[in-house]
Amino acid sequence: MALAAGVLAPTAAAAQQSKGVADQDIVVTATKRAEGVNEVEAAVSVFTAEDRTRTGIETTQDIANFTPGLAISDTPNRVSIRGIGRVTNELGSDPGVANYVDGFYTSESDVIGGSDFSVERVEVLRGPQGTLYGRNSIGGAVNVITKRPTADWRFDLRAGLSDYERWSIAGAVSGPITPGIRVRLSGTRVKQERGFVENLAGPDQWTQGSYAVEGQVEADITPTLNWWLKLGHSAYDRAPRPDVAIDPWRTTPYHGGLVANPTFGLDPLLNPGLEDPYQVAYNYGGRQRLRNQFGATTQLSLDTDAVSMRYIGGYSQYEYFQDRDFDRTARTSFGRAAFGTVFPVSTNYVEVVEEKKRWTSHELNILSSPGGRFDWILGAYYYWEHIDQPYSITVPDVALFDNPVELAGVAPITNPQRAYYYQRGEVRSEALAGFGQLTWRFSPGWSLTGGARYTFDHKSGHEEQFQIFYDVAVDPGNTYGISNRGRPMRDQWGGFTGNLGVGFEPSDNTLLYANVSQGYKSGGFKLGGFIPRPIVEKETITAYELGLKQRIGALQWNSALFYYDYHDLQVPVSFEVAPGIVQSIFTNAPRSHAFGAETELSYRPVPQLMLRAIYGYLDARFDRFAGVVDPASASSAPQDLEGDRLPQSPRHKLTLNALATLGDVSVSLTQSFVASQYFSVFNTDRYRAPSYRTTSARIVWDASSRLRLVASASNIFDTTSYSYVSSSSFALGAVRSVVPRAPRTFDVEVRLAF
Repeated sequence: MALAAGVLAPTAAAAQQSKGVADQDIVVTATKRAEGVNEVEAAVSVFTAEDRTRTGIETTQDIANFTPGLAISDTPNRVSIRGIGRVTNELGSDPGVANYVDGFYTSESDVIGGSDFSVERVEVLRGPQGTLYGRNSIGGAVNVITKRPTADWRFDLRAGLSDYERWSIAGAVSGPITPGIRVRLSGTRVKQERGFVENLAGPDQWTQGSYAVEGQVEADITPTLNWWLKLGHSAYDRAPRPDVAIDPWRTTPYHGGLVANPTFGLDPLLNPGLEDPYQVAYNYGGRQRLRNQFGATTQLSLDTDAVSMRYIGGYSQYEYFQDRDFDRTARTSFGRAAFGTVFPVSTNYVEVVEEKKRWTSHELNILSSPGGRFDWILGAYYYWEHIDQPYSITVPDVALFDNPVELAGVAPITNPQRAYYYQRGEVRSEALAGFGQLTWRFSPGWSLTGGARYTFDHKSGHEEQFQIFYDVAVDPGNTYGISNRGRPMRDQWGGFTGNLGVGFEPSDNTLLYANVSQGYKSGGFKLGGFIPRPIVEKETITAYELGLKQRIGALQWNSALFYYDYHDLQVPVSFEVAPGIVQSIFTNAPRSHAFGAETELSYRPVPQLMLRAIYGYLDARFDRFAGVVDPASASSAPQDLEGDRLPQSPRHKLTLNALATLGDVSVSLTQSFVASQYFSVFNTDRYRAPSYRTTSARIVWDASSRLRLVASASNIFDTTSYSYVSSSSFALGAVRSVVPRAPRTFDVEVRLAF
């Protein structure tokens, strides 16, 4: 579920900020130590608050465009790095890319695009991070480092206006309350009245309405002991982002599965999505709400001449609710003749998703003091979460659904929500890990790094389900259901991972490195559907990477070549058990691979101009995966997917940016290209998102030391592109649905600091 991000925080040396930030100035904590980004023997992309402000890197998609190998889908919530991420958001299945906000783990990708008002820096680490990071970082890790309390009093205010009737306001105050104790208090409010998707039959879709408040305290208890605490709360209430049908409706037959086909007899060409994916016709607008969100993160740091010790712990929770028009039409009912009478048939189908989630994580690190011949780190990690997720498709207008008759002759099913399909899954997860890494500088310019980790995961789950059949042509006075009262499941996984790398610095301006690393992602469940195979085994990967970081005068060139040997990718595979009734199994694709090349170039020909080019090539494919059926295909024959591309792995990505600074004014122009990609294991047009190009621009004027004005234009040429593509089954017409990315937008912002 989408979350307004929250709550969290470890150490971080602040990145130096200047007009036109240069890569060599940026300090990162990617390896749990503060070091220059071009000194890290791994592929890392970093985005400071100042760089994001001047360049116009605002959203998660902007960060993906500037990061080779990174692909993000906002709806559903998925992150992939070099083809490794997640293929499903099913309850009990974990992400493959770990997101951390100040060291605290979250599965929600919204945190990646947090505003530079509160985020100091975003670091994207590509490749497995098995020996330094807490949880399931088989594809990589994203570190979001928020702004800390300042040593001097500072007040920041922002106010912004955009088209689509959007406005935002944010404020923060930070400073010392006594010597050695500093605080930061902040709050934001965002509102968008007109949605990005126009609803021709009701309220617009994809609006915004959110707020967040946060408080921090940092104390220097002794010269060597530091304590930091952050508390946060956020909420939102908005119209959901729709998936828009872009094919003609399936208008026959009358009965489309469990209930009547909502588009029976309609003119298929009246679907507004055929002409414009930013238009729908929904009679039910729906809402998306986040409530009872709270989070706390704390860090205790002890630094001595010999070692440093850091504890990072946190807790977070939320309650999520979404309902939306499931039939995706403006129709509420139609007449159906049966038994000599015309009966009204309701087609006002409403999908309802709820989720309650709580999680906590705790990490302890012991690090050697930097600068010696040996650098080492030891760590221990614990994670716990509980998720409860009911899901239903309801017919609120039909009272007959209150008490459907059990087909097996048992007592009637209690059904106050009037659902014709209901499932509920509940899962508890625990993870324990211990890890260590050692770097040996065995000769001038040379280093050898090795690390090891053991991870143990335990999950227990419970699921329940019922389905209700209703057809007035069969029995206008009753509904009949089949229920599955409950099924528990439990499993555990574990394993060792490690890494070995060598680095060579022939000069201050050159770094060469070679790494071999292993990654691990726990097994999981697919809960709620009573599927035949609900449990999958763990994923593993062995990654090989060669890298070069080279500075030649005003040119910085960072590049990497990589090859991945990937085992047991977790995949949900659907099949149709009856017309319109799709079930699935959860399985492991035995073997896949990915190889590619990445380049990040930054060139400053004169102090006032920075040019950047970011390119990634990726070839990620199945090597062995057979016996699966595509429910959107006319053929029911099992397919062999050997050679097919992995989901969410575009072959080419290219971003070009020019940032010019003239006095107090900076101007940025960006163009990005993303090649086509698939959002399913099946490489057909049913699941293919076409390639696209976007162009954006930003102007920043520092009118004074306290006043900054910002104007932006995003997606200037109003290019249509898709964040996700899916398809209904063949029996339901194989209708494609898409989640469009944001259209062209303009905004202005006033920033005050004093």
